[in-house]
Amino acid sequence: MSTSESNRITVKKAELSDVRISPAASVINATENTTVEDIRCTAMCWPDCTFIWTGLNGFISYGDKLRLSNIQKSSSGLYRCRATNVVGTSYSSFIDINVQHSPDKISLSPSITNYTKTEDDSISVECSAVCEPACDFEWTYPNETKYQVSTLQIGSLKRTDNGTYTCRAYNMLGYKESAFVVTINFGPKAIDLSPSDSNYTKKVGDTLGSIVCSADCNPACNFSWSYPDGTKEYNPYLYISPLQKNHDGIYNCKGFNDVGFNENTIAVTVNYRPDKILLFPSITNYTKIEGSSINVECSAVCKPACDVEWTYPNGTKHNIKILQIQSLQQTDDGYYTCRAYNMLGYTESVIMVAINYVPKALLLSPSYSNYTKKVGDTLGNIVCSADCNPACSFTWTYPDGTKHRSPSLYINPLQKKHEGIYKCKAFNDVGFEEESITVTINYDPGNSIFFSPSSTSYVKLEGDSLEDITCSANCKPSCTFEWTYPDGTKYSGSTLGIGRLNRTHAGTYRCKGYNLIGYSEKTITVAVNYPPEAIRLSPTNTPFIVREFTTVHVTCEADCRPICSYQWTGQNTWTSANKQLTLTSIRRTATGTYKCRARNIINSYRYAETSVSIIVHTLPTKAAKMTAICTGSTAVSIAWIGDMTVFPKQNYELHYRMSSKPSKTLSISNSTNQQNIYLIHVQNLNPLTKYMFKIVANNYLGHADSEEVSCTTLASEAEDSEMNGALIGGVILISLAVLMFAVMITLILMYRFRRNTEGTQSQSCIHECFTKIFRSSKENECIYENTQPTSECGNPDSDGKKDLRLADKNKNENTYEPIQRGKSDRQQYTTIQVPAAKTAGKKDSGVAAKIKW
Repeated sequence: MSTSESNRITVKKAELSDVRISPAASVINATENTTVEDIRCTAMCWPDCTFIWTGLNGFISYGDKLRLSNIQKSSSGLYRCRATNVVGTSYSSFIDINVQHSPDKISLSPSITNYTKTEDDSISVECSAVCEPACDFEWTYPNETKYQVSTLQIGSLKRTDNGTYTCRAYNMLGYKESAFVVTINFGPKAIDLSPSDSNYTKKVGDTLGSIVCSADCNPACNFSWSYPDGTKEYNPYLYISPLQKNHDGIYNCKGFNDVGFNENTIAVTVNYRPDKILLFPSITNYTKIEGSSINVECSAVCKPACDVEWTYPNGTKHNIKILQIQSLQQTDDGYYTCRAYNMLGYTESVIMVAINYVPKALLLSPSYSNYTKKVGDTLGNIVCSADCNPACSFTWTYPDGTKHRSPSLYINPLQKKHEGIYKCKAFNDVGFEEESITVTINYDPGNSIFFSPSSTSYVKLEGDSLEDITCSANCKPSCTFEWTYPDGTKYSGSTLGIGRLNRTHAGTYRCKGYNLIGYSEKTITVAVNYPPEAIRLSPTNTPFIVREFTTVHVTCEADCRPICSYQWTGQNTWTSANKQLTLTSIRRTATGTYKCRARNIINSYRYAETSVSIIVHTLPTKAAKMTAICTGSTAVSIAWIGDMTVFPKQNYELHYRMSSKPSKTLSISNSTNQQNIYLIHVQNLNPLTKYMFKIVANNYLGHADSEEVSCTTLASEAEDSEMNGALIGGVILISLAVLMFAVMITLILMYRFRRNTEGTQSQSCIHECFTKIFRSSKENECIYENTQPTSECGNPDSDGKKDLRLADKNKNENTYEPIQRGKSDRQQYTTIQVPAAKTAGKKDSGVAAKIKW
């Protein structure tokens, strides 16, 4: 580049022209509450221009862009842009911003909102509003019709034009409304009645109304009712109760307001029945002779007009106003009634015409001539009457000739003597007449039933014959007879014939005599005696197992007549009270068979019997005569006597101990010989040691511990042990042999004594006493050492009979309390199972069996 080119200077002329607005529209439409933007001002200017927007009401905005937020209708107008630089100022053309909106204000002209007009007046109201774009207008009439006009015009208002008129101004952006009320005043065109009837026909005492008077009028009408007598009541309702005769006539309803009035009427007819009858002549009682005449006129006041009717004594009716009879007969006697009547009712007046004549047509009421009654019934009332004038007198003549001056026959109660003929006589001063009835009296057998033969109680033996028995009674009509047997069967006939009797014939036989009037009954009793049969026990189970010292009740009963006497084993007397066997505080010795015998007076030597087996279970008793002998340095022999009376049998255990060590236990077999002597040997003991021994007896009811016995083992020398053991063993065996011999002798004596005294009460006592003598170790000690002795060994005050009465103590008392031991008494013992010991006296052991430890 040359030097001349690099130093060239470009000079640009300042400029300001062509100020424009984009978009270039002269009018811009905008909706109220929106934003106008994107209007831009441009110009040809150097250097750069500054831009200012101006508008109505001092509006100014800086920048080349015009933005109007939340534009309101007050923002409508002309806006332009001003561009300024060093050259000067230039303006754009104007743009018109037109803000569109819904109607802002609606106006009515005239501005009255409530019009009061009279019918046929006119009305004109103009509706206008400010809105962009321009609004349309719509008028809504009270009947909901719509008219697209801005001015409401009605040339002649009608009462139907009454109501609210609403003008609505609206464009595409919304609407506004304004309303006014038109009230049309008018008088009543017609008076309406409810009910709509114009004529009412009523009767005295009825109710008229409510009749409501109404009309279409504005303002609201007032109403008045004008009565037939000229009185007025200002009320839309017509109501009269009760209606009277003076309420008949025309009633006028008038409806009126400030504009005018109108009227409507109804006609009310009030009917009434005759309230009084007029007779001419006014006589009400006539006394006439048969053949004379009578003339009476009848009239009455009533609406509608009445008819008149005469009713004769015979009930015939005649539609005449004047009663005329030229020749009165006795049948014309009575009451004549004049009735005046219309559709609403009637009124009557009565005259009495009396015709005098002799009695005729004597009548009985009831009209029966024959009566059949029963004793105790009532006869009557039978009324005797007659057609006679003057009035008749009456008398009744009874079958026995007595007379009763009365028209009525009444007898209560009837008796047999009242049977016969009864006569009624009617009479007056002119003459008389009679009528009769026949009365028959029936009666039931009552207490007249009798038997032939006359006895009412028979006692016979089974197999005897009962003679025929005839039943008779006094009754009218004659009775029929029926016999009812004890089993309820019935047999017709007057004779009871049984013949040969058996026990089923026993009981009450009832003879019933009856007729159509009633019945009566009479009874006889037949007792058929027979000896006892079918003896039975209660309870029925046998054998009967009970626990000792409880009470046992067994009832014995037999089929017999008369009732049986009873005797149980051990009783000496026969009595009906003996049927129940009671064993109080029963003992083991009471185990056995008990017989019950029954007999009655038919044959005192013939009886029926049955038996029951009673088994008494007992608590164990402690071992008796327990002896322990140390036979060496390590062995001991122990013997005792077991109690054979305990049932179920008791088992035994041996408990032994050293004084300072726990006890040991041996279980011992319960087998025994006849002498019931037990012998065991215990070995492997310590030399020169003292041991304590006791026997414990037990069964399912409990246990009993014997007294403790002791012995001290010998020194441990072998020879001494064998020699001393043999010597001691021999002594024991000899002692046992002697004891066994004594027991055998005792058992033999007891067996023979039982044979000789079987069935007597002393049997068990002999056995018990022998046993006691043999086994007791000290005076007055019973063999049951752990029990409380009572009278089981005999009572010297009971003549040798066993005392079966209950000891005086509570049956729930535990009589074995002295032998019961708690765990604290035995907890030091240890049970060790060992082979069972053999009892003494067996041939295969010269010495007692040994139990190895």
